[in-house]
Amino acid sequence: MPSPPNSAKRAATSPSPIDREERRKDKKRKKQEAKLQMLVPSFQFVVNGFSHGRKIGIAHLRDLALHIVSDAPKPTWIQVENKPSIASLTVLFIPGISPQLLGAPVQAVTQNMPFAIPPAHGTHKSGVLTNLPVVQRLFSHACPVRSPGDRTKLHSALAAFLQSPLSLKDKEKKEKDKEALLRAATSLPPTLPSHYLLTRQEMKDHSYPIPHLISSPLSGPIALPNMNPDDAGEILNRSRPLPVDSGLAVGSDGQRVIYKEYYPDKEGRNADEDGWVETGFGGTPSELEDLKKQDKIPVLALDCEMCMTLEGPQLARISIVEFESRNKIYDELVKPSKPVTDYLTQFSGITKEALDTATLTLPDIQAHLLHLLERPTILLGHSLESDLKAIKLRHPWCIDTAVIFKHPRGPPLKTSLRWLAKTFLGKDIQRSTGGHDSEEDARTCLELLHLKLKFGPAFGDPAAEMEPIFQKIQRTTKASGEPKLTALCDRGNPARYLTQETKVTTLKDCASDDEVVEELSKVVGSHWFSFGRLTSLSEGLGWARKSQASVASTPSLITTDTDAINAEADIATTSHINSSPDVTSILTSLNAQIEKVHSSLSSRGGLIIFTGHSDPRKMLELIAKRTKFENLLKVHEAGPDKRATLKLSKEDRWMEEDERQLEVETALAREGLAFFCVKN
Repeated sequence: MPSPPNSAKRAATSPSPIDREERRKDKKRKKQEAKLQMLVPSFQFVVNGFSHGRKIGIAHLRDLALHIVSDAPKPTWIQVENKPSIASLTVLFIPGISPQLLGAPVQAVTQNMPFAIPPAHGTHKSGVLTNLPVVQRLFSHACPVRSPGDRTKLHSALAAFLQSPLSLKDKEKKEKDKEALLRAATSLPPTLPSHYLLTRQEMKDHSYPIPHLISSPLSGPIALPNMNPDDAGEILNRSRPLPVDSGLAVGSDGQRVIYKEYYPDKEGRNADEDGWVETGFGGTPSELEDLKKQDKIPVLALDCEMCMTLEGPQLARISIVEFESRNKIYDELVKPSKPVTDYLTQFSGITKEALDTATLTLPDIQAHLLHLLERPTILLGHSLESDLKAIKLRHPWCIDTAVIFKHPRGPPLKTSLRWLAKTFLGKDIQRSTGGHDSEEDARTCLELLHLKLKFGPAFGDPAAEMEPIFQKIQRTTKASGEPKLTALCDRGNPARYLTQETKVTTLKDCASDDEVVEELSKVVGSHWFSFGRLTSLSEGLGWARKSQASVASTPSLITTDTDAINAEADIATTSHINSSPDVTSILTSLNAQIEKVHSSLSSRGGLIIFTGHSDPRKMLELIAKRTKFENLLKVHEAGPDKRATLKLSKEDRWMEEDERQLEVETALAREGLAFFCVKN
């Protein structure tokens, strides 16, 4: 058989036009990648960006991060040289690092321009010996950064960084959706109260006492095969919760779901759980789901007031208002079980004379509530977990106005009931010099929920104009088309900074700073954006309470008698630093932790560290003094001698010079630092 001519062979083996185009694109892409490999990324400060005393804020740091990993505009105060060559970005939030820890002038943090960090001892003839040589080695400059706040308040630097404003396009879309919702509000069927029930995860996130339920709107059914069917039938026939000592296990026969008051063994229970009661009822999972969709589920608005006793805070008053009729159905003073040390009149409105008339005890209140809640009922309140803990009551169906009305600066912050009433109801509450009124607070929650039901979930949600930065990042992809992997590692339930729509590739709730670093070191080399917080230094310095690995454990600023670092010193030395063994060991550990994160970065991975704020203790001492003065004034105005002149010692008075000093200390506390580098 004759062989085909050469022209036919070439036609058979030559690539198609489509293949040639693909090869051309692949060759071009490889060329671009090779070019990028030759371009070294770096951070360069732009002097004009600091002109006229302009100071960088936390929002500027957030926008810089989004410029690198997302599609945010280019910042004007810093230049990211060869940005496409940056392989990833890791951000560490480390409160407590100050100029004096780095051998820099104390006042450097109060200026607006970046300043050079003295080189580490041994690397230069003028080097400075410090406890954080890794910072001196990795970063050439520190940039002063101001935390959010006002004249006398320091706001959350963490929330400011992790929450980003919506783009103009997204904001316009939200506004259009909101307008359409309001226009249709009169024609649409109202949303049901059950729409706003807390999920089990939300109850955990906000430190609610979790009911020991097997299935409800909060969880799915679990069968315990060893349960006696006769016991199951007996439980289902009871309309009241079983006693704690009944000894029957909680379980399901596969068809019906059983609830009871059942407490875990000592390994799973707190020491203060004695005397707790729990509501409950039985039904199939489908029956429970159908029940949620009904608009006839009773809703009771509840609020409590406390007093201080020898064993801590105890219930002093409880008020309950029915949702539909808006009638008060229960309002009782409660006799504490221990001697009262403080009636907290300025907060609760409870006086000794009033509480002396109380005859009901906590078990009496619990018995009445269990009777009210025999059938499925929703409890409504503001930060309702505090009320339930005071009553020692676990209940599965709860609505919390502090949760459904988001804080303008995002989680984990919560709006006050007074602010919500003023903003959305146009009324002032909690203004009485005699303290709060639990009935008034319960009615306010009731009115706020009515607004939500009328206008829908988007009503009154200022956070609708903000979104977690992880949500903004997840909407974009790399130039290669690959999805952008993200990581968030923190102590105390980091999910509280996110929304249900936000997806984070790696979300780690850690028990310690070492665990945060360990988790970060596993992902920073492969994830496009990673964020972690280290708090041991600020805790060791006395700037924050030591945190626990729980949602309620976010380190919070505290007041202490320890003197602040001498702000008049020109050059900081180790004598100006709390050099206790604890802090020294913490600094040694922190140095190793930063080193480990940096060494785990991929080549050309970016690293940003920011501190958030400076020492807040002087500011908080003054705030505590002002609060004490205001409370003494309220008690005096509510007392029988309110026309008499209030006599206070000099230490208890709040003077104009105190207000001015508070402004000075707040301004100092808002000052922080930021550091930038790329691993090359």
